[in-house]
Amino acid sequence: MTIITAAVGPTTISKTAGTETAIGTSYQIPQGFNCIKSIKVWVATPGAFTAAEPLWGVVRIYSKDVKVEPCAILAEPIGSALTSGFATPLDASYEWPLNLPVSGGNIIYFYGQILVSATVAPVMGITLKLTTEGPAGPQFFYEKGTITATGTAAATVSGTAYRVSNIKRVTGLFAAASITTAAAAKCEIASVEFASTDWKVAFNPSLAMEPQNAILSAGVMTNRLSKELGLDIPCNDPITITDKITFHTAPDAGYWITGIQFVNA
Repeated sequence: MTIITAAVGPTTISKTAGTETAIGTSYQIPQGFNCIKSIKVWVATPGAFTAAEPLWGVVRIYSKDVKVEPCAILAEPIGSALTSGFATPLDASYEWPLNLPVSGGNIIYFYGQILVSATVAPVMGITLKLTTEGPAGPQFFYEKGTITATGTAAATVSGTAYRVSNIKRVTGLFAAASITTAAAAKCEIASVEFASTDWKVAFNPSLAMEPQNAILSAGVMTNRLSKELGLDIPCNDPITITDKITFHTAPDAGYWITGIQFVNA
């Protein structure tokens, strides 16, 4: 068995939230390779931030040759400070498992976007891990919710319900929250709930989110994805999830988002 990595990009993407940019033109699977085991995604601003703002990125994977959607992979976020600061993630890119069966010659497309508009167009890069053997387990799919404003109160905020079809079990939960601009030296401490009447368990799953520390002056606030994989939560097909975040301290204004990893077999 051969296992090898392959880079896609880096590519400059749009600075406008919700506007997709192709990472590279396309990626053709080399002959002899039969599986994309995993993917890493990062997003960064070239040089220093010129404004006090967070940077969140997501990549959507698409193919006419293989069934891969939905597959929305979040990059590690970069926090905001009151003034300009550094422009690289504080944590290494997470390796998201895919177990995507492919064949040599298949074409895969990657479309990157940011979730909060930026002053300077950022850059996104991808690393794939390919193997000559087939998948060693089920294929993983990913779906994200809608990015939602946090508000500024120690309170519960509901997101927009999202519906996922062709699903058997949820195997991972992830979430992120970031202050847009730090107005005071505040922390962001929260938990998130994945509410649904479609779970085949007696209660809604939830996560205590990784805290975000505040820096009032120049710098980058600690910010990272909260994620829990290796779960096995049975659910109805389709499932409708209404995400909810509860801030245990009053945050500055910002945004939050959740998502799930799931299998359909």
